Amino acid sequence: MNRIGIGYDNPQKIASKIRNLSDKLEINGILTHLCVADSMDESDKIFTRLQLERFKAIADEIAGMNLPYIHC
Repeated sequence: MNRIGIGYDNPQKIASKIRNLSDKLEINGILTHLCVADSMDESDKIFTRLQLERFKAIADEIAGMNLPYIHC
């Protein structure tokens, strides 16, 4: 959720931010919100798939942290 979280620019950079924050915070998960997932518009479906791909890329990068909550 770019407005209140970490925006997407590249998975490695985001994973690094999350790891750095874990020294200061107890991080037990990551989440995203699929803002147009309920739309039937084709461009919204494409955007939702892109959101899922980006989220999965970040989740894959931090898989070694063994966070209990990975949620869309």
